[in-house]
Amino acid sequence: MRVLIADDDLQVRRALRLLIEQHFDHVVIEEAAAAEQLLEISPGNSPDLILLDWELPVNNRSGLFRGIRNKCPEAAVVALSALPESRKEALACGCRAFISKNDPPEAFIPLLRAMATG
Repeated sequence: MRVLIADDDLQVRRALRLLIEQHFDHVVIEEAAAAEQLLEISPGNSPDLILLDWELPVNNRSGLFRGIRNKCPEAAVVALSALPESRKEALACGCRAFISKNDPPEAFIPLLRAMATG
């Protein structure tokens, strides 16, 4: 499984990387600290799962999501946010799921497993 963690907070990226590495075998993890890096993904290097910080600084969030979809049409995109009110917008844009950054780490694992298996 290939996972892309897109978050501007280094601590969040490190925590998610550690959590994923502890619970999944045969995983390749890449990181993006800025929205622009998401659009530099080459189609042949497309991740299976994108963990997208919904508050990642960007001028046009729905445009960014469309760009991700164009580059990685098969990837499951999961929105991450500390703001519960972001859930509705993220799901309306086409994210497959929403995870609150306020949830305990144990809450992430079942959802990530479900995303990994399709």
